[in-house]
Amino acid sequence: MTSQTLASGLAGAIGSDFRQADNRLVFVEFGGLLSELRLAPGARVVSSGTATLRGTWLFDFDRGVEVAVDGTGAIHVAYQGADHDDVFYKNTMTNAQELVDDGYRIVGTTPDGLPKPEYHFVGSDTQVVLTGNGPMVVYQDATSHELLVADKSGAMGAWRPQALAGNETDWKGAYGFFASAALGTNQVTISTWVIDQQQGDNWVELFGIPVSPP
Repeated sequence: MTSQTLASGLAGAIGSDFRQADNRLVFVEFGGLLSELRLAPGARVVSSGTATLRGTWLFDFDRGVEVAVDGTGAIHVAYQGADHDDVFYKNTMTNAQELVDDGYRIVGTTPDGLPKPEYHFVGSDTQVVLTGNGPMVVYQDATSHELLVADKSGAMGAWRPQALAGNETDWKGAYGFFASAALGTNQVTISTWVIDQQQGDNWVELFGIPVSPP
């Protein structure tokens, strides 16, 4: 086994993606380093392969990081910001940080009839899936306990978050816990743990969103 120091002051990987086709490991360190490791040909597991660091990108990551790698080798990440608990997306093609959801909500009106805004904590259990329609980000609104999905179908390619569950008029439960997403042939399958404390019940629920294949 070969041991290699990647950088000083790193606190461990909190998001990763391994591409078995070319023995490449992409991971995000909590300290903000996005790195790529190319393993020796034929390596099957990271711990027994000879690791050679081929490329490094410095991004301002925080927490709740999820990593995906597309067919061209470009790295895509979605993550929760630590300062305002909002959701961001970034890739190594543009190296531009994109705000997916800042948590800003209008939750009614004041006694004077003015909009009543508030900020929600968003971005827990962030997931990113690469589809033929573009990247899709799945995450929880921890304030309203909604399961949210965002894609770039807004005006001029802007991110457009939507509630997938948890926003029902009649309370069904708190959604978005341990959210997970995977791309199938023509849909993204999303799972979440749901809890209804009032009824002392909990369960896992699945959702399917039709998409074009990548």
